[in-house]
Amino acid sequence: MHVKSSSIKEIQDIKRIKKYFLSSGLKSNRALEWDKHLLYFILGINTCYKSDELLCLKWSDILNCKNMSVNDYITYCDYKFYLNTSCKNILYYFIGKYNSIKTDGYVFESRSKPYKPITSEAVNKKYRTIQEELNLNFDFSTMSLRKTFAYWQIFYCHRDYVKMSKLKELLHTMNIGNDINIFACYDINNDKVYINDINL
Repeated sequence: MHVKSSSIKEIQDIKRIKKYFLSSGLKSNRALEWDKHLLYFILGINTCYKSDELLCLKWSDILNCKNMSVNDYITYCDYKFYLNTSCKNILYYFIGKYNSIKTDGYVFESRSKPYKPITSEAVNKKYRTIQEELNLNFDFSTMSLRKTFAYWQIFYCHRDYVKMSKLKELLHTMNIGNDINIFACYDINNDKVYINDINL
């Protein structure tokens, strides 16, 4: 089934969603589940992973298992994908709070099916609820995270041909212009800002 998705174009909406996960975890007796959603959301909007690929990450892909430190980068499509401050902060928050991490286990392990990752369908179900409760004016789904990553890469770096060429390859789009902009719902004509960084 096709699930509608949009990029998140307002930083305030990103902050609202993060706050939703944090406050839900504080009010719930299933804080681990909410913290996993927060971790998934932050990794999703700051990396180029597709939903199922992100959900299938294991701790050994992210951590130096000898000293439980976060690696500087993860690999994706033969690229070294450096983890930014937002990713590292949430990862250290998570491993500091939950010290019983199985290094060979999935980062987003299912609560009901041990040794299996959470499914995109389960996350999308949660996201539909969040969209309603926060009255979001865009279609919020797992694909929104990758589109958000692409949107903000274009927003910050669209004048950098090398970065856009690599983004095209990561997203598997046909050309650097319209295909990337359409995927990210980005209107290049309205862009007035250039900051060469992304840290959502």
